[in-house]
Amino acid sequence: MTRHAAALLGLALVACQAASAELPEHDARELVPLEFAPAIRGRDGGYSKWFAGRSVWLFGDTPLDVDAVDGARWRTSTFTTVVDDDLADGLGPFVEPLDDNGAPGQLIPFTADELAYNLSQTAPACTESCEPTWVLWPGDLAVSPAGDYALVFYWKIRDWENQGTGIARWTHPDAPLQRLMFNTVPDEPTMLFSREEHELGTAALVEGDTLYVYGCEHRGWFEFDCVVGRAPFASALERGAWEFWDGAAWSRELADAVSVMDAASIVTVHYNAHLGRYLAVYAKGDDEAIARTAPAPEGPWSDEEVVHKAMGHEDGSPIYDVIAHPELSRDDGRVLYLSYSRGTGFLQSEMRLVELTFAPTRAGD
Repeated sequence: MTRHAAALLGLALVACQAASAELPEHDARELVPLEFAPAIRGRDGGYSKWFAGRSVWLFGDTPLDVDAVDGARWRTSTFTTVVDDDLADGLGPFVEPLDDNGAPGQLIPFTADELAYNLSQTAPACTESCEPTWVLWPGDLAVSPAGDYALVFYWKIRDWENQGTGIARWTHPDAPLQRLMFNTVPDEPTMLFSREEHELGTAALVEGDTLYVYGCEHRGWFEFDCVVGRAPFASALERGAWEFWDGAAWSRELADAVSVMDAASIVTVHYNAHLGRYLAVYAKGDDEAIARTAPAPEGPWSDEEVVHKAMGHEDGSPIYDVIAHPELSRDDGRVLYLSYSRGTGFLQSEMRLVELTFAPTRAGD
């Protein structure tokens, strides 16, 4: 059988099995909004993992209510941490490094050239005919099996054009993030995967010594092709160590990867012990939090199920960043916490916490 025929057969099997598992009955309730530092006007994203004895959260765009010490009023990546063992009354307090003006710093650092370019295209250096600046947006993070460091996936973007997928190394939440050089992409040395390839980093999952990473690319209104790759965690910084699911087997070529599910631009995937399956969570449609399950990271994934109706943005735009936080779950994942950001005004937002509770399963408690 040829690789192409095998892939088609695999896709057919996925289609036949996709709806084979349904979630148990569930209930969701909104908790109080999360409270961040007063200088933070809003933030989105919120991927999190347990790292160095705390839950570490990564955010994308973070507008500020004050001038940071370096003059910035906007960060494209920030983070915070929290230690909390009772989320029924909300989550907090959050702790993050702030400068003397109470503003957070940029988590994923710009290179000297990128920073110089950005400064040249913003006031006061530039007041008219300014070009779009570089943006560094974080994807998911993955903590090593030993827990001694984390890898943070990110995208380098200008004028909505992604330049590829990079990886940064984090030895500890109290230490600076180290942006790595790979030199696999001639004109973008910080990118491990090029702009011509399917972007990765939408979700990250560690199983034993293996790192699985998903990448979801937009192909239509609320339609995303999500592929999955894997590598030994210890070799994840080596381009040749990666392989990708082609619908029937694992291939060394990212170009062979097929979509394992239609999800969203922000997704989380984790193994939920209560369900006994892998669980993917994301936002889609009319402010809906969606979940689907699979017996393996590559699928087959069940049909989408709505698990919560989120509060929409005040301007009517759809919610896009529902994220699960399994490290904060209770009862082996029977009680799971989700978050999402919601616009409340001009460049202003709140991040809300949701408690999702599944009914006991047949093998449950």
